[in-house]
Amino acid sequence: AGSDVYKREGINAEYMGFLIFMAKQPAIAAQKQIEAEVQEIQKIQKEMAKLYDARRKYHEKKAENEGVLKEFGFLDSNSSVYKLVGPILAKQDIGEAKQTVEKRLAYINKEITRIEKTIEDFEKQGQAKKEKIIAMQQKFQQEALKHRRPGPHIYAENKFHSHQQKKKKKK
Repeated sequence: AGSDVYKREGINAEYMGFLIFMAKQPAIAAQKQIEAEVQEIQKIQKEMAKLYDARRKYHEKKAENEGVLKEFGFLDSNSSVYKLVGPILAKQDIGEAKQTVEKRLAYINKEITRIEKTIEDFEKQGQAKKEKIIAMQQKFQQEALKHRRPGPHIYAENKFHSHQQKKKKKK
């Protein structure tokens, strides 16, 4: 049926098919760009899930080490402290053991700070990607509206408005 209209109008059906195909290309390209951005957001979310897990583990270690440090406060100078070295418990100086735990806490705090900064950076990247997708969708919709063929409702509306304007001119 469509090719009959083309023949009546003197349009080559193959050429018309090519034109329709080419008209769809920007839409296909825009869709591929949006899909690529969505995949990037998904990668960011996977990385953030790993970071959240690592942060949780470091908070657990921090709480454990803070508890150990607190326990050192209850010991007197004559108390014995033992360190597990492989399968053996080795006696260790209280001051040295306390210093080791404090260093470990400092390292854990640095790692938590680093992870939180990385999470913040990923959140910003994810938000930027989401905003880019929205902008691409809006641009695509605007382009689609520009190239949209007017339907019968638009012709009827235009005829109505032009008829109304002619009436105003006569008055």
